[in-house]
Amino acid sequence: MSSGRYGLVSDKQTGAVVRIYLRNPVPLSSSMVARLQYLDVSSDFFGLSVNDFSWVSRLVSLKHLEMNQVDLSLVNSNWLEAVNMFPDLIELHLATCQFSCSISSLDVVNFTSLAVLDLHFNSFGSMFPNWLLNLSRLEYVDFTYCNLRRRIPLGLGTLPELLDGAETCTSGNAFANFSNLDLSNNQMPGTIPSSLGNAKRLRNIGLSMNKLQGTLPKTFGLLNELVVLDVSFNQLTGILSESHFAQLTKLKIVLLSGNSFTFNLESQKEMNFLDISNASISGSIPPWFWDVSSNLSLLNVSFNQLEGQLPNPLKVAPFADVDFSFNLLSGFVPFPVVEIELLDLSSNHFQGPIPPNISQSMPDLIFLSRSNNKLSGEIPASIGEMSLLQVIDLSMNDLTGKVPNSIGNCAYLKVLDLGNNHLSGTIPDSLGMLNQLLSLHLNDNMFTDELPISFKNMSRLETLDVGTTDYQEVFQPGLCTASWISEYSASD
Repeated sequence: MSSGRYGLVSDKQTGAVVRIYLRNPVPLSSSMVARLQYLDVSSDFFGLSVNDFSWVSRLVSLKHLEMNQVDLSLVNSNWLEAVNMFPDLIELHLATCQFSCSISSLDVVNFTSLAVLDLHFNSFGSMFPNWLLNLSRLEYVDFTYCNLRRRIPLGLGTLPELLDGAETCTSGNAFANFSNLDLSNNQMPGTIPSSLGNAKRLRNIGLSMNKLQGTLPKTFGLLNELVVLDVSFNQLTGILSESHFAQLTKLKIVLLSGNSFTFNLESQKEMNFLDISNASISGSIPPWFWDVSSNLSLLNVSFNQLEGQLPNPLKVAPFADVDFSFNLLSGFVPFPVVEIELLDLSSNHFQGPIPPNISQSMPDLIFLSRSNNKLSGEIPASIGEMSLLQVIDLSMNDLTGKVPNSIGNCAYLKVLDLGNNHLSGTIPDSLGMLNQLLSLHLNDNMFTDELPISFKNMSRLETLDVGTTDYQEVFQPGLCTASWISEYSASD
């Protein structure tokens, strides 16, 4: 039986309340708490705070306690002593509770039935809690963004079914039964233990945003159930050979950015996401790369030192996000073989004109950036047929001619940057139709005449750069009523 007033759930046989879901500060009567098994007082909207945790000790039958986003900053370590009194507690969720106390010590462990422990987004600033070793039924641990330090003790390997031990590192064979291991967003030093290769059930490895050094153990090549590998933004180096990946036939997501690897992913033809940005990669792109690219929905190789030309057509998956920005690539800009949503080729050495049929090749493009290259010629009128575009950045090139009126048809456009070119003529009235536009850069060109009066319709405009500090040179009197004019003049 249930009641909608406070989210009460009663036992069908005894009628006793066994679950309560509260989203308001409603006091609990003593008649409710004796047999209460499930209590959810998470505070998504109401800003609840608790400065005394002793009341929890009355919930003697509790199996599930959820207080996510309740302010427990004044409780300190008392909360741990209180919940430790429940031998039947199975799930404990205290995420984003503003804890700042240490959780590294607990003299006697009573809540040995605990299977799920979720404490993410707190700031304990302590070592990994040794008392976790006594929780033999533990299945899921989430300590992401908890500022825990050092390594998980070797004895953690005795836990039979740990699924997600987040934010800490380990040594030894401690992960034999893991399915998901997320140790991201911490300050973990040291190397990645080769014993992870013994965790044959691993499907997800997340070690990003730490201080890990060394290379990726070759034992990772034994993880034939692996789907996600994320070691981005560490200090890892070395060679990732075919022996790392040959047996990983289920691997879909590979995130290696922010390290310094030499690698070969020739066997990974089923990958969907590949991010090797900012990975100190230099030289030309190897031929095998284009054998694995055709299934990629995300391809990010930005911020490297890649040289040479891209193949034309460019082979990626339909509706992919493709980022080759900040490299040393040259030649003519390639077309993708399928429709894509994002194409960032900025800060390279591409040259030549923008093809006049660009709208036919990429009709569903959302993000187009070719800034800081050597593109020449005119902006094709067909760009106005790309109706889904939200960002057009063609700045810092050698483009000439007029801005096509058709750009005004890009109704969803939020950013238009044509600065630092050789564009001339009048600024088209049609730009005033872009009422979703937030940022407009027309600076350092050779436009004549003032800004069109239609610009007053750009009610959402936040940034306008026309390359002059004297706004009276470019603003017609009728534009003085535009909502952004005062901000423009004040910024000068």
